[in-house]
Amino acid sequence: MAGHKCAAKQTIITCPCSSCTQTSPDQHVQQTASANSQSHVQNPIKMACTILMEAAKQHDKQANIPEQIEKVTDRWTWLKLKKDQNKMAFIKTAGMPAKIHQITNARKPSTEITRAYIKQRTGEINSLRNIISLDQPQIHLQEEIQTYALQASIKLDTDSALAMMRHVRLTWEQLRKLRRYFSSVNTTVASEESMRIRRNQLLGTT
Repeated sequence: MAGHKCAAKQTIITCPCSSCTQTSPDQHVQQTASANSQSHVQNPIKMACTILMEAAKQHDKQANIPEQIEKVTDRWTWLKLKKDQNKMAFIKTAGMPAKIHQITNARKPSTEITRAYIKQRTGEINSLRNIISLDQPQIHLQEEIQTYALQASIKLDTDSALAMMRHVRLTWEQLRKLRRYFSSVNTTVASEESMRIRRNQLLGTT
C-alpha cells in the first residue's frame, strides 16, 4: 500500500483501496476530487427539485407564485419550447398533460400592422386551430364564419341604397321584399321615406 496525502483529512495515511497500487498518490487525489465534484453537482440539483416540488404542493393556487421560482420555471419552459420545432411543450399534470404553444406577443392590433405580420398571425391561429381540433380545423373554421356572419352588421345609407336600386334596376316593391331578406342577415337599409326625399333632392323635384 502506498502512503499518500488523503484529500479528505489532509494527512498522510495508508490507503486500503486497490487503486493506489495502480496510480500515483497525485493521481489518486485528483480522482477523488473529481468524484467529489460530480457528487456536489448532482446533489444540489436533486435537493433543489425536492424543495421546489414540496413548495408547489403546499402553494395556495390563489396566491402569487414567488418571483424567484417563477423566473426559474419560466426559463426551463422556454428551453422546452425552443427544443421543439413546432414551438410546443408538454407539461405533466395529475391528469392529461397540458400543452403550451408559443405565440407572438402582439403589441398592435391587426388593423395597424403590415400584411406580412397579418400572415404570420394567421399562421399561428391556424396552428392553434389544428392542435385544438386534432387536425380537423375546418369544423371550427365553419363555426367561426357563422359566428362572425351573425355578429357582423352592415348598414346601407340613403345614397348607397339609391345607388343599389339604380344599378340593379330595382322597383320600390322589389326593394321592400329585399329589405325583409336583409334584416335576416343583419343588414339594414335606409328607410324608404328618406330614400324618396333624397331622390327628389338629387333630381331637383319636390
